[in-house]
This record gives sequence, C-alpha cells and structure tokens, in this order.
Amino acid sequence: MNLKKAQILRKDKYKDGLFVKRGELVEIEWEVKNLTNSDWPNNVTIECLPSSDIFINEQLTNLVLKKGEKSSISVKFYAPKEIIDKEVLDVNLCLFDETKTAIGEELKIKLTILE
Repeated sequence: MNLKKAQILRKDKYKDGLFVKRGELVEIEWEVKNLTNSDWPNNVTIECLPSSDIFINEQLTNLVLKKGEKSSISVKFYAPKEIIDKEVLDVNLCLFDETKTAIGEELKIKLTILE
C-alpha cells in the first residue's frame, strides 16, 4: 500500500457528478493537503487511473506544497464526442510523483454526457 501523501478535502463537491455536453471543455478542481513532513517534489502530475472509462493525458500540477499546506489543483480535458455504450463515465484521477507512484487518494467522479 502506498504511503498517503495527499488528502482530498471537501470530497462531497462532486458527489452528484458532473453533467457536460459532448465535446465540451471540462474542468475538475479539487483541494488537496500535503500530509508529509517534507515539501512535495516539483514533478507532481495528475493522471487517470486504469479504472477510468476515459483517458486523459497526464498534466503537470505546477504545485509544490510545503509540509501541511493545502491548495486547489485542477485538470482540464474535453468530454468525449463519441460514446459507444454508456452516457455516464467514471473518471478516476490521482496524483503521482516523479517515480509514477500514486501519492494520494483517488478522486472518483461520474461524468454524465448530455446530448
């Protein structure tokens, strides 16, 4: 089990999911707190986990949190234009360090695609 280095704050923000139109720009913003006794590395990325229904290119956070600090981070992507078999997609995001080790909790969001 990975050492948890980042805690998601206000987890209920996306409890009802997100409703977006096909091809629309989506921005997911959440707040995290550094739980370690040291600063985060410079190369923390946001990535989709294999359990996601969609793939998002990794995005650099450009955020270095000091011990105990908290801050907002976000990821932007376009909703799929073509969906084959479902209209509600799982988007499972996580933060990774420079060694590609998950450093925090998974953020799970239901993305509902509207016509």
